Amino acid sequence: GTPAGLPSGERYHDQARFFFGLYQILIDHYQPSVVFVLNGIPCVSSALSAVARRLSIPTFWLENGLLPATLVLDPDGVNYGASISGDRWHQRDRCPANASQLEGLRRYRERLCRSAETLLTRGEIMDRTQIRQTLGIPADHRVVVVPLQLEKDSNIICYSPVFKSMHAFARFGVDTFASREKWSVIIKDHPKRAPGGDAEMEAMAGANVYYVRDIRVTSLLDAADAVMCLNSTVGLEALMRGLPVIALGQSTYSEKGLTYDAYRENPMMGRLDTFLDQPFDNDAFESFLYELLATHLLPVAGDEDAFGARARMVKNILASMDRDGREGPPRLAVPACVIKCIKSAEKEFQSLRRLSGSRRPMIIVKGDIMGRRRRRLRAALERALPGVVLHEASGLKCLASRMRHSHAASVHFPRRDPKL
Repeated sequence: GTPAGLPSGERYHDQARFFFGLYQILIDHYQPSVVFVLNGIPCVSSALSAVARRLSIPTFWLENGLLPATLVLDPDGVNYGASISGDRWHQRDRCPANASQLEGLRRYRERLCRSAETLLTRGEIMDRTQIRQTLGIPADHRVVVVPLQLEKDSNIICYSPVFKSMHAFARFGVDTFASREKWSVIIKDHPKRAPGGDAEMEAMAGANVYYVRDIRVTSLLDAADAVMCLNSTVGLEALMRGLPVIALGQSTYSEKGLTYDAYRENPMMGRLDTFLDQPFDNDAFESFLYELLATHLLPVAGDEDAFGARARMVKNILASMDRDGREGPPRLAVPACVIKCIKSAEKEFQSLRRLSGSRRPMIIVKGDIMGRRRRRLRAALERALPGVVLHEASGLKCLASRMRHSHAASVHFPRRDPKL
């Protein structure tokens, strides 16, 4: 069936069947012991995870990190589908943090909040006073920031059950706080939304409502007293600053007693005033943040691994290999960026190489996650791992075309529908 929230219809199923068949051929050819899936929700990725599940191959999901310089690596899924989300949070065995680790966590949190570092570093940096003066916010008003998202993002499609339209979401935010005395609303446009502004959003601006495009979101958070979001990473950045967060969508940080969760049909705001005035539960947030950094987010910058995530994740990968029941040395189907990250966990990385034995690990370089650094990383990877088998994700068609002559299955490449 069609994954929840994704387009249905013959076109989608034709494409899903095509990629399902393609990945069956590729997996049959390379016989990986572990499969890594980027995002796991769109048609291409969900087909790969479906094939892996059908063949009982351990699967790990990847996604851009929730905090700067991180990458999600999770055995269950991404966003609200991850092992750290929803009811799974209350069922998991968590990593307790000792006093030294908690001190390191606080330093990390303080450094991130003090800097203007964020996932999308666009917009002008201002302090709280400058923002209030520039926008004309009354001195005695509290401020709520309403960050917009991309409507075609899988996080909105699958995990925002009430609001699919940013206009409807923004209007709800304005209506919710317009009835509250001495509150101002800042609607923050997403950096990747179409340039040139949004006339409907601009029309919402008026008395104590401001539509902002060119101020960095970290600056707005420093000027905010609360955040109302769907499931944006801005919600997590707000929690890092101890701000009250109203969550109108499902996310990794919702349903943990940290947020005002209101993503049922006809969201209830009756207890909102009480929530906005209650003290922030810092201990509960630090427990969640440590678990996030120690088990869910892989650091991708430099060799620093303050919370042991790299070593812990590599051990999980090795454990999944031991459970797969295959004969002979295992093989990996894994993006190069993960190899770069786990290589700094030298002992565990050498274990991966020994397990691979004479059968060289296959590494799929996922171009869209590495961006401009991909070629430089590939060159460094080839130097570090001589003889490794590398394949560009964009070259899958050519690879399958070469392979299909040795398989009974025939592979056709229909023109891709840009809407899918």
